[in-house]
Order: sequence, then C-alpha cells, then structure tokens
Amino acid sequence: MAFQSLLDTIDKFLEEKNNFKSDIISIEKFFKKFAKLNENIEKNICIIEDPNNAIESDVDEMRQTAFKLSWQVVIGNILRGGIDSRLQALTTACNLLKIQAELLSTKKFDKFYFPSHMLQGIILQLLSDKSDNSQIIQHFQKYTDHNDILFYSWKILTTIPHPTPVNNVYINNYLDLVNILPLQNDRKRKLDEEDNKPKIFCETLGSRRFRFDIKCVHQWMEESWNFISSQKLHGAVLQKALLVLHDTLLPHLPRPVLLTDFLMTSMDAGGAVSVLALQGVFTLMQKHNLEYPLVYNKLYIMYEPEMFFTKHKSRLFYLTDIFLGSTHLPEVLVAGFLKKFSRLALVVPSSDAIILLHMIANLVIRHPGLKKMLDYGKSSETQLKEDPYNIDTTDPSLSGAISSSLWEVADLRQHIHPAVASAATYAFNAHHNKLEKPISEFLDDTMDTLIEAEFKRKYKQVFLTTKPPTSMKDSSDDRIMQFWQI
Repeated sequence: MAFQSLLDTIDKFLEEKNNFKSDIISIEKFFKKFAKLNENIEKNICIIEDPNNAIESDVDEMRQTAFKLSWQVVIGNILRGGIDSRLQALTTACNLLKIQAELLSTKKFDKFYFPSHMLQGIILQLLSDKSDNSQIIQHFQKYTDHNDILFYSWKILTTIPHPTPVNNVYINNYLDLVNILPLQNDRKRKLDEEDNKPKIFCETLGSRRFRFDIKCVHQWMEESWNFISSQKLHGAVLQKALLVLHDTLLPHLPRPVLLTDFLMTSMDAGGAVSVLALQGVFTLMQKHNLEYPLVYNKLYIMYEPEMFFTKHKSRLFYLTDIFLGSTHLPEVLVAGFLKKFSRLALVVPSSDAIILLHMIANLVIRHPGLKKMLDYGKSSETQLKEDPYNIDTTDPSLSGAISSSLWEVADLRQHIHPAVASAATYAFNAHHNKLEKPISEFLDDTMDTLIEAEFKRKYKQVFLTTKPPTSMKDSSDDRIMQFWQI
C-alpha cells in the first residue's frame, strides 16, 4: 500500500508543470521512513544498482522499481518548473543520495561507500547546455562544503562526457560549478564545527575510512582547467574563466607555469580581461619565479580612460601599487607612469582621480629624484613651451616623461570637487612628506561615497546680510521688495 501511494504521488507529480515542491517533499519523506525502518538490518540492501559496485540486491522488485522511478523523476525535474521546485528537487536528490549510502553501509559492508553514480546524475543536470543554472549551482554549494561531495565532484568533472559542440551556456555552468568547489588549506581539510572531525555528507559506518587524496584532486583540477582553456573563450566568459582560475584553481595546480601562454594572450585582450590576466601573471612572478620583463609595458598600456569604467579597476590599482613598489626601479620608467597618471586624472571620474593623485604622491616619495617634475610654474625657467611627453607610446621609458612636468597636478588643485583639489595639493607637495598613504584606503571610494562625505562635512557659517533686519520689509536696498509686496 505504501509503495502504491508513492506511485500515485509520482503520477500527480508528473502532471504538475510549475509548482511540484510538495510532491518532491513527499517522495523524500517516504524514503527517509524506509531508511529508518532498515537501520538495524544487517543484510546489504541495494536500491539502485551501482555499475561500479557489484552488490547483490535483497530488495524486492517493487521497492527497487519505486526508488529508481523516484530518482529519475527527481533529478529530471531539477531543470523543470519554478525556481522553488527546482531547488527542492536538487535538495531531495542529494538527500536520496545520502539515503542510498546509508542503506548500503551495514556492519558487513566494511568500507566507505559513496554512490558516485548518483552524484554524477546530479552534476549532469547542473551542467546543462540549454539553461543558465547559476542559481541552482549556488544552492548546491552547501553540499560541496562536505569533503566527500567535494572529492567526488572533482573526480566526476574529469570523467563526464561533454556536449558537442560546447556552447557558452555549458561553459558558464561548468565555471560556476568549478567555482563552488574550492579547496581549503591542503593540510587542514574542512572540519565539523561541533566535534572537530572531517565533514562527511554520507556519514556511514565506513566514513572513518574515507581518505581525501589531495594529489588526485590537484590532478583533476588541472584536467578541468585544460578542458576550460581548450574552448574558445571571449568577453564575459573569458572574464569568468580568469576569475575562477585565480580564485579557485591557481593556488592548487601542480604545474601553474603552464598557464603562462594563456595569461599572456589574455593580457592582450584589453579591458577587464587584461586586468584579471595581469593578476595571474603577478601570482606566477611572485610565487613561481616567472620572469616577464615586459610586464611594465603591459601594465602601462592598460591605463586607458575606458579602463576606469570596468568593475575590476580596483584590482588594477592594487596590482600597480605592488609592481611599482620597489625603490630600485629606473626613474625614467617611473616617470612614464607618473605622467600617464596625471594626464588621466584630468578625464577620469573624481573617485579615480583621487586614487591616481595619491599614487603619484607615493611614487614621488619613493623616488625623490622625480620631484623636479613638480616644479612646474614655480619659476619662468621651469615652464615648458611644449610638452615633450608622448602618450601614444607603449614603452613608458621612451615616452619622454622624464623631460616633462606634472602640470596636470598643478591644475587639479583648482578642481571643482574639494576632495580632488585636496588630493592634488597633497600630491603637488609630496616631496615634503616622508610617509606614504596606503592606496587601499581609497579603493572603495565612489562618486556616491564622495558626495555623501561632502553632505556630512561641517562648514563655517557664513552671514548672507550685512545689515541686521528689523522687520520683514525694512530694507531699502532689498531687491525682493522692488518686485514683491508683502
């Protein structure tokens, strides 16, 4: 009778088109009760046959058919209906996976068992090439926080078949899934907050024998990246790939230097893609001893007005401050950046102009020999008839900036925005300072925060009249009274 009721629920489930959340919950509750009834059974019970584990089935055909049908219906509807129903279908699928592991782990089953074939079914649904599953994949992250789910997810990603051809929808879903599979410190796997033990989703009698093989995971991560980089990536997809590479994969790849060609090619793309590629190159130079003498030329080229309207510009400021942090850089090279920053400060948004002006100040403090570029206008001898700086060159050392002056900084002292004028004054007098201001203090500033700060600033009260009024119309020189009668 119970199984017949389950089949009736499935039939009703299949008739629904959008909201079938309650039906999915009913299926999940049924098999949770079934698992509880079999907690003390010592026989090996197999509900779904695992092609990788030859285990005899002692469950009658009706039970096995009901579970198989329920499983197929649940995972098949991860991509159907409203978002609430889809999220519930994913939750139920993961819970059924856990039930399968519990039913197979008895006292006689003396090793860790994980139903990876069921997890593969879930992942294949998430990696659809027909719909954007970013919200569903984000919900799946609460399960990848467990070591066993994380381990087998990486393993499955390297074995599943990919569609032909691979479209942008599939790549986006693939990148979203990789992004929720980050590794923590290799020496310290994720622990449960309560008992300080490894977090295992399929907690069974054999769980204590689960081993997180970090070397295998590193190899699978490299294979996954090889698949990603073999695709034709452009625009937003390439940006996402570089973000995933830097935030999730790069710290754990066994041979990160092999990324050099990909990153160098991406740096030539321009815009936000170049910034993200630059961050990867910086990591290789800092941690893996990559030598790339032309990095300063690439960095110089990135500073174009269009760059200041991308969401990754803060990364560029941060990396620039690091690349130019050495006091041993040639002054002719640093002068090129100084002049480029001052020229751009004339045309970029006020919040970015403030950052550029403070970067100019820091560079002058690091290289006192360049203070001569700030002598513009202090005497007739320092005024240039023609600016020798060539902004179109790609090499800052050949731009002629060392023979120029920072007249732009002098002009910005008269900027309409008080914060910009103050930053320009600070930069103009930077050679009198000894301590730099961290650029990180200004990276979060926007036009909204600058305007809000101006509203909160307290100004000295200014009197608008010179003669104290004695009445509302006792003012012979009041222009209002000439045109209005009160």
